[in-house]
Amino acid sequence: MPGLLTSGDVDLHVRADAQSFGPARDLLCQLYEPLFRDEWDSEVAYFVAPKARPPVEIVLTLIGSVDDLYHGEAWQRIVADHELVERYNSLKRNHEGVPIAGYKAAKREFFHGIVRGLRNTGSDH
Repeated sequence: MPGLLTSGDVDLHVRADAQSFGPARDLLCQLYEPLFRDEWDSEVAYFVAPKARPPVEIVLTLIGSVDDLYHGEAWQRIVADHELVERYNSLKRNHEGVPIAGYKAAKREFFHGIVRGLRNTGSDH
């Protein structure tokens, strides 16, 4: 996305309804390596294409879940708002060279703030 700091990887967002989530997760487990397994629940699962260049990560979300908003509408909101782009880039710069857990916590809080805003304006599904 133009203007955003990135590590050069490709993130793919796959969305599934409640009936399809389990079968989609099982199929993705056959095709890709599970990633961040300790963060999986009934609404989100992560995968990586191990030998892809550039690196490719896949996130499967339940349509309408918080993670679905996080990986979908929140990113759309960021791209459309220069201030959010700057805040995201600042977050990345401020967490360079620090433990990944701190960065992930700050990033999640940043996105949760956007998702709360989406839900408060009635933009959720």
